[in-house]
Amino acid sequence: MATKQTITNNGGVNYTITDFDFLAPGDLRVKANNASQTLNSDYTVSGKVITFSNAPTTDVEVNRITFVGNPIAAFQVGSSIRAQDLNNATNQVRFAVEELQTVGANGLGLPLTAGDKGEITVTAASNWSIDNSVITTAKLVDLNVTTDKIANLNVTTTKIANDAVTMDKLGAGALPSDITLGASQLTGTIPDARFPAALPAIDGSNLTGIAVVKANGCSYENNQTITSNYTVGSNKNALSAGPITIANGIVVTIGSTETYTIV
Repeated sequence: MATKQTITNNGGVNYTITDFDFLAPGDLRVKANNASQTLNSDYTVSGKVITFSNAPTTDVEVNRITFVGNPIAAFQVGSSIRAQDLNNATNQVRFAVEELQTVGANGLGLPLTAGDKGEITVTAASNWSIDNSVITTAKLVDLNVTTDKIANLNVTTTKIANDAVTMDKLGAGALPSDITLGASQLTGTIPDARFPAALPAIDGSNLTGIAVVKANGCSYENNQTITSNYTVGSNKNALSAGPITIANGIVVTIGSTETYTIV
């Protein structure tokens, strides 16, 4: 009383149903390449042979779901009755009953055959599961996934697309104090509006290119050796506390309108 058959892939396009009978090609549900196939466009049926337009790359799964919306044979008063019509009418009911009353794997509850139903797997009457990767975004149209549907800590960085979190998404709230930014993230220009009216005190010990102030601001220190090419700014004067050494190969350029004084 089988209503389903899995046919091992043979590398070709023809697959024969051997485990059950059926009344019409439209009563078959065919799955191959992990997707449901469409009669006449993906495959045709002749007798009990399924012929695919393109050879499947997986085993072929065939389910029978007998259509009972209309009688397969209608008998009129005074008309002759053919044995074939009687057999088809009986099989239409018998096949439909078989499809309904085949008991699940553990013999419990609603009579359905256990196993793969296309996109749902039935283990028992009380145990149905949706197959992996069958719920697509198209199935979620007009549905909102609210925050209470997302378990804590379940949205990881791999689930967030690059450049998807903008400043607008961060709102006006304060950022956490434990955020670490690498040098590659510190690019661009900070708008004036981002600075407070009064800047906080800045430790200049790690800054370069800035004169070092000592002795409560009474002393300025400069290096004694110029190690990179240097040009006094246009219409500027430069001053160093000497002696000053210019390293080999280094050029100091002083224009006609500039002066460089070493004291």
